[in-house]
Amino acid sequence: MANKQNIPVALLQCNEGQIEGLPRNPRFIKDERFKKLVKSLEDDPEMLDLRELIVYPHGKHFVVIGGNMRLRAGKELGFETMPCKILPADTPIEKLKAYVIKDNNAFGNDDFDLLANEWDTEFLEECGFDLGTFFDSEAEGSTGGGMVTEDDD
Repeated sequence: MANKQNIPVALLQCNEGQIEGLPRNPRFIKDERFKKLVKSLEDDPEMLDLRELIVYPHGKHFVVIGGNMRLRAGKELGFETMPCKILPADTPIEKLKAYVIKDNNAFGNDDFDLLANEWDTEFLEECGFDLGTFFDSEAEGSTGGGMVTEDDD
């Protein structure tokens, strides 16, 4: 379906609504979270090979369907190319819309009991985990209740 290729950053464009029928990317990232993303890519750039940008050909460029924030972070770090999965040019707009939203949707929840008891908070913070959310949820008494595990069928 999608062809994997390293594409020059100069040919990659964030989704700003330039594809007819596809609204611009609904995600944004601010100061501290952006710094954490940049640090994450700086520390472990190989993660981009595991989770490439999803792009769609548009003229002589490629519009990012999934990974707009990673593209911004890559530009900040001076990356010359980024690993991408290229969607076919005949991908319907409705599919592109679905990919944009589904790529940005966090379907799972964090099990704060496991994070508190089995993970080092300094390590979590180094990896960019939002400890503010962690401690806010912990104060509210949030647990991993209702979590699906491998034993659940």
